[in-house]
Amino acid sequence: MVLAEPAQTETPVSRRAAWRWLAFALAIAGCLICLVLLRMTIGGPGDAFSAAVCSPGAKVNCDYVLSSPFAKIGPLPAAAVGLAYFTTLGAWILFVGVPSAPASRWRWVPLSLALIGVVLSVWYMYVMAVRLPVWCTWCLAAHVVNGLLFVAVLRANSPAPGADGSVPPHPTPGRAIGVLAGCAALFALIAMGVLAFQAQLVARQLHAALLEATNNADYIVWRWQSEPAHEIPVREDDLRLGADDAPHTLVVFTDFECEKCGWFGPYAQRLLQAFPKSLRIVYKQFPVSPECNPGIKAAFHVFACDAALAALAAVRAGSPAQAAEFHDLLYKSARLLGSRPYSAIARKVGIDSGRFETALDDPATRERLARDVELGSRLGVTGTPAMFLDGRRLATWHIRTDEMRPRIDVARTDALWSALMKSGTPPAR
Repeated sequence: MVLAEPAQTETPVSRRAAWRWLAFALAIAGCLICLVLLRMTIGGPGDAFSAAVCSPGAKVNCDYVLSSPFAKIGPLPAAAVGLAYFTTLGAWILFVGVPSAPASRWRWVPLSLALIGVVLSVWYMYVMAVRLPVWCTWCLAAHVVNGLLFVAVLRANSPAPGADGSVPPHPTPGRAIGVLAGCAALFALIAMGVLAFQAQLVARQLHAALLEATNNADYIVWRWQSEPAHEIPVREDDLRLGADDAPHTLVVFTDFECEKCGWFGPYAQRLLQAFPKSLRIVYKQFPVSPECNPGIKAAFHVFACDAALAALAAVRAGSPAQAAEFHDLLYKSARLLGSRPYSAIARKVGIDSGRFETALDDPATRERLARDVELGSRLGVTGTPAMFLDGRRLATWHIRTDEMRPRIDVARTDALWSALMKSGTPPAR
């Protein structure tokens, strides 16, 4: 006679374990849905991703719901709070699990959290059904998952066997408190990250609005015309490009370690070709270094003073064309200024080495630099390039593109200078 094996019966412990892992899977699903909602919220209404996951219709519009006042809890998007909620429950289920009978008081942690969550889900469902004209499908998915999660947490944390002391207490207070502390820290990180991203987004929007208002010819011309006119002397030993009898004069205070100053060099040649009889460009030195500029307190450009002296020496020792070429090559050698390439550049452009060295060592050249610096300081120059067109400060000489990494928009910059050349009457010299 063969005895049949007794049928396998599901124990309360195995059922609780099954509910535990179902609850964990639902918590993960809730996290993923909240990440989608958070991306849609902080990405801004109407972005391409939002349209892809929640196409607007007569009864559905995620953008509308997520931009409503109900989509925030304090300063945070509700999706961020939801992400922290699902993450906390998931972490508790994973690292703590189901408390044993001797430690059954800890089951009230996930039960209380899940209860608060399901109450909020009911509230948000009511809001979408009654207070708002449309639904958010991904919000609805989050609340459905949360309802199922509440059931799973409730079943997983049903009264456990072993109240007679046959099983050890689980979790220990240290383990439970450690998990809660970790979840609190994670919530703080999520909150700070979201708030920082939102602040960065607002800053970008404000910057874009500022550029839209100021990065155009009309504004730049208006601002230039609003500036007071100054009498700026032009000396014989200034580097002057263009016709001396041109009706417009652009004075440029420059620094050879200033990258943006170097950008202007090639465009200056373009200006002189476009306005050969209307514009002359005069360069003056304003090194951003305390070594020769008392108005500068920090050592920003350590080689700028020597480079400025070399440029002035080239004007004194060479022809205007040689001095202009020296000037351009000095910008291109900005990263080599520590090796003092001045004599080599002078020879390259055809300036007599002896005359150049004499002019470079002449105290009069240093005094000449001091006069440029003093003039710039008196005009309010604090950085370079600083430009004055017909004695009026020019806020910028170019217009940038609207790309993520903006470049100089040459066509619009050309239009800007055409407008500047046609605007106003140059002050008497």
